[in-house]
Amino acid sequence: RKLWDAISVIIEDKGMEKGCHCEFRLGQLDSDGDGTVTVQDLQKGLEELLGYSIDDRETTLAEFVHRFADTTGDGKVRQQDFEQFCHEILETYERDSWRLDHPKPAYTRRSTIS
Repeated sequence: RKLWDAISVIIEDKGMEKGCHCEFRLGQLDSDGDGTVTVQDLQKGLEELLGYSIDDRETTLAEFVHRFADTTGDGKVRQQDFEQFCHEILETYERDSWRLDHPKPAYTRRSTIS
């Protein structure tokens, strides 16, 4: 979701109308322009769009995001997957907007020392 939101900020900054903009989102992550988003593309997006410092050998988070984004289950993330994901995420945002608008407060540990 954080990658989705980061690209949403770019969309807003460009003055684009609200919407999925699947082709634009795909282009933001598809570093070699082949029309698919790979684990390596996601790894690069996590670093460049979110500022995560990730070792190139550690791809667990990128692999998880890739499996989640591959809505067709064919092992590749293409525009069709972005369109399906967009439809699903908009439904989730509408259904759970009250939760998303009011996140849980951060947990703070209480000291037990008197």
